Amino acid sequence: MGEHDKQLKVYLNDSRRYADMINAGIFGGRQMVLPEDLLPERTVNTKADTVISKERTSDLAMRQCKNGEKYAIWILENQSSIDYSMPIRVLLKEALEYDDQLRNIKKMNSKKGVIYANEGEFLSKVKRTDKLYPVHTLVLYWGKEPWDGPKSLHDILDFSCDNQEDLKRLKEITPEYPLLLFDLSSKKDYSEFKTELRTVFELYTLREQKEDFYRYLKTHEECKDMDEETYHLISTMTNEQRTFAWLQKQNNQENLRPKGGINMCKAIDDLINDAFEKGRLTEREEGCKAINDLISDAFEKGRMAEREEGCKAINDLINDARQEGFEKGRMAEGEELSSLKSELSLKDAEIASLKARIAQLNK
Repeated sequence: MGEHDKQLKVYLNDSRRYADMINAGIFGGRQMVLPEDLLPERTVNTKADTVISKERTSDLAMRQCKNGEKYAIWILENQSSIDYSMPIRVLLKEALEYDDQLRNIKKMNSKKGVIYANEGEFLSKVKRTDKLYPVHTLVLYWGKEPWDGPKSLHDILDFSCDNQEDLKRLKEITPEYPLLLFDLSSKKDYSEFKTELRTVFELYTLREQKEDFYRYLKTHEECKDMDEETYHLISTMTNEQRTFAWLQKQNNQENLRPKGGINMCKAIDDLINDAFEKGRLTEREEGCKAINDLISDAFEKGRMAEREEGCKAINDLINDARQEGFEKGRMAEGEELSSLKSELSLKDAEIASLKARIAQLNK
């Protein structure tokens, strides 16, 4: 299991977020599942007899209770890649869950010494009035590419048949068994979420649009007091660990609120002024390296043309920084560039002095 899977699993193992994921992912935001009605459920289901044995493990599972009685079981599967066998996986997992329920009913009936009403009840050890609880699986897919795998049992079955009437009838009698799929790669609207999951998923969709990503962090109120767990999950899922580590450092120095949440406002302002908003950090570093290379060439080789080229490059970069707004919060770097330019002038004087000494020796 990858780091993303582990963190998401831990993050969703919270009844409030779990209920929000089920309500938004399956019911379009309708509050069908309440956090206080959820309890942890086993994630491993096993069936074993004298011939074969089967075992399936889920990422997360919770049972919903109403009035103290079990009402339904909600399973959550995290998928970072497309699984072209997903309908069968879900079907088998849910079938094993129903089998577990059935075995528990048989055990309870035997323990209670139930008197069966007829031969059918006696042979099956299940009374006509015994009932199972619904089991549903939501697949949370957050891969890079949109889900192009099967979305139902029908999608994975071969219905090859020349006779259209026969084909129609065959499909009618075959359960479709639709997959409950929540595809983060194609979904754009997360307004049905009521918890911080909305922030997590909205930022995840912006992970490739850096300007929009940082603008979101700066302009959304919920980012001003973000809990640590959400903070770390977003940094991992969006591959922004280095950026968020810098933000946390800034936050710890001057922005930590008494209640313990993380205030992104000041840190984001600094970050944007630090050239992240325009995506120019890498270019600045490359520019500095280029300047150093030019200066080295000019000083070590004594080539005046290259020295002049280095001066021009420095001036151009300084002017470009002013035009692009890099001077906001970047005086230290401006001073660094000025220092480099001054150093270049000093080296120019050294070169002139060396030339004068060589000329004297040649006399």
